[in-house]
Amino acid sequence: MEKNPITILVVEPDLITRKGIVSILNQVDDFKVVGEAVNAQEALNFLRSNPVDVVLTELWVKDEKKSLVASVGREFSGKTKVIVLTASQEAKHLFDAMRLGAQGYLLKALNPEIWVKLIRSVVKENEELSSQVACDILRQFAEQLSQESNEKLKVLSQREKEIMHLVALGKTNQEIAMELNISPNTVKNHIKRICDKIGVYNRTQLITFAVRHGFTVKSHEP
Repeated sequence: MEKNPITILVVEPDLITRKGIVSILNQVDDFKVVGEAVNAQEALNFLRSNPVDVVLTELWVKDEKKSLVASVGREFSGKTKVIVLTASQEAKHLFDAMRLGAQGYLLKALNPEIWVKLIRSVVKENEELSSQVACDILRQFAEQLSQESNEKLKVLSQREKEIMHLVALGKTNQEIAMELNISPNTVKNHIKRICDKIGVYNRTQLITFAVRHGFTVKSHEP
């Protein structure tokens, strides 16, 4: 019995770009583009009568009240994943996407194989695989990231900062456990506490925060 394909709505205002994206995605055996939209309102209207697994969209606006990313999260929470596919090479736009609730983000300039990998990982809720892809993308912008101070960092213990560093490098819980000589379950508990302390909701958002605040650097003193 064949598995159901991953259904995708592509939201892109430029016709040629949109058709190119659709063509690429439809070449993947387990993907099926079921709809296209040119703006946020078209996309929301489509979703209300045609539920899909993934919305692939540009990051339209940073205003949470007007953003398609945030609107999908509010109206279709848990049913439809949102992945931002953008041409922007500004790191802050990627962080805006995550702040608004995107489950993933991709660059149009990346190899489509990375698109496929991330879409599958987001739909299957494979956070470790998704976070590895996210980490690869974020490293391309590391030089653009400011070392802004953040009060949240002060509440982290040195061990938590050490784990943040390893998470930022894209390591799995098992790999972190082996390196620190602790159990994977202990790593999992540490990561949950870190997320609670800094106000993020999943591993991908944790990596975003960690890279933005310099945790790819080995030493991060309190």
